[in-house]
Amino acid sequence: MLALEYWREGCSFFHLAISWGLHASSVCCIIRRVKDVLTESKAFTLPGEKKVQPSGHQIEFVVAEVAETPTGRPRKSKEPLTEALR
Repeated sequence: MLALEYWREGCSFFHLAISWGLHASSVCCIIRRVKDVLTESKAFTLPGEKKVQPSGHQIEFVVAEVAETPTGRPRKSKEPLTEALR
C-alpha cells in the first residue's frame, strides 16, 4: 500500500514516513524492494519507446522568461562586532 500511495500521489519519502509512522529511509527501501519485485516478475512492463511516441509526433517547446529580482541583504557595519556590543 505504501508503494502504491507513493506512485499514485507522488508524495515525498518524508511525508509518507510521517503518515505511515516509519523512517524516510525505511520508506525508500520498501518502495525499492516492491519496484524490484514487480520489475523481475515481467508482469508489469512499459511499451517500448517507439510505441509510446507516435511516428508523426511533433516536438513542442515551451519558453519561460525568468527574471532575476534583487534580494535585500543586511548592510555591513563599518565597526567590528566586538566594538558594537560594548
